[in-house]
Amino acid sequence: MVRAARTAAATAALAILIHPIAAETQNTRTMTVSVVDPADHPVRDALVCIGTDADRNAFGAARTDALGKARVPIADAGPEGAQSGLGALPAMAATVTANVGTRGGTVRGAIATGATVRLQASGGPACPADTAPTQVAGTMAIDPNAVLAGLARLPNRPIGERLGPLNRPEYCFGAAGQQCVDRIGRIGTCVLGSCLINAGSWLHDECCWRDRNGYLCSGQFEHVLTPPPGGGNPGINCQVEFYAAFTRLDSIFSWRRNVDFAVANSTGRVDHGAYCAPAGAYMIAGEEAMCCSRRVRQPNAVESAAIVSARAINPLLPATPARICAA
Repeated sequence: MVRAARTAAATAALAILIHPIAAETQNTRTMTVSVVDPADHPVRDALVCIGTDADRNAFGAARTDALGKARVPIADAGPEGAQSGLGALPAMAATVTANVGTRGGTVRGAIATGATVRLQASGGPACPADTAPTQVAGTMAIDPNAVLAGLARLPNRPIGERLGPLNRPEYCFGAAGQQCVDRIGRIGTCVLGSCLINAGSWLHDECCWRDRNGYLCSGQFEHVLTPPPGGGNPGINCQVEFYAAFTRLDSIFSWRRNVDFAVANSTGRVDHGAYCAPAGAYMIAGEEAMCCSRRVRQPNAVESAAIVSARAINPLLPATPARICAA
């Protein structure tokens, strides 16, 4: 369901935005919190809140994605101007709490950009009930003229087209493209009962379900003008997931599955059995939860050569070690 303008011009424009010359300074940061169970397995859909012992949700809250990670944009608690966009972010004192069901956990200390919370086998601390992220209803109003004016400032701008609104229920939820078709780029991400899927499209769809104002979640094509997170710039929610989906579309890190276009999804969670990566699929290390077996193996010599070749063709692919989905 990733909503991308996949023309050559759009590719050039997004490549420029993924590697901007400079990012605008903002006094905010994004905390990435990993939640794991006692055996260090990632925990999805856990509620994460960041604050103090007295007010556990003082700074913000989010839920973990399919890889057990929650990204929480929070106001910088450091001195004004501390985030100049250069160097490391200053650490801030915080209490990070996570819970799912009756299991909870917490960490405390000086945290710069992230933390890992290990849930107890039973019991444990929990975020206050009112910290659950709320879904934003409706769609964003778009000024087409403002969008086209902004795109005109790009050297190789994509064609300005409005995207459809995010619907409930969703179809082809987890696949690349808008619903079961790619109405903008027309690259056939879902055709003849088959859909192209990757970890980015999977996570972007789930992120957009939680936040309809997220990056390109409800037809906000003007979002392509927003610099990516980094250097003190928090970016837009779901932006990291979109970039992951977009950069992997034409690579070995995407896979195809036969999908029933008539099956609706109203859960906000990708159907693992229908969209998981089969044995032999290429996967970035740490994303093995999307393999049908939920396990990976080391690549052999032929597969390693294919990985090197793919990264040479597309330098935007992640440099994280690659693995192969195990049977």
